[in-house]
Amino acid sequence: MKAIINEMCRVVRKGGKICIVIGDTKIKDVRICNSEILLAYLHENNMRDVEIIKRRVLSKNIPSVRDKKTGRFTKITSQNKTRSYASEYILIVEKPDAVALAA
Repeated sequence: MKAIINEMCRVVRKGGKICIVIGDTKIKDVRICNSEILLAYLHENNMRDVEIIKRRVLSKNIPSVRDKKTGRFTKITSQNKTRSYASEYILIVEKPDAVALAA
């Protein structure tokens, strides 16, 4: 993930924006903060926050439940399930232009 973010930040023009939709997840009762990790990588590349939006995930064409015991994705009809993506984040960041960097 870090290599992809580094490349995105390298190729975006000064003053350009990057918009990423990502969800945090939980595996075996351990919360994995994908959005915070991704935002840290963006900040390491000198990207500035424009807007961070959190929204509930109501319906997606992706696996939405995990088995509580194994942490693997499972069928929605499984008795031993937990939601994997209750919400997602829209991260909008901007690459500063040369004038903003000097300030």
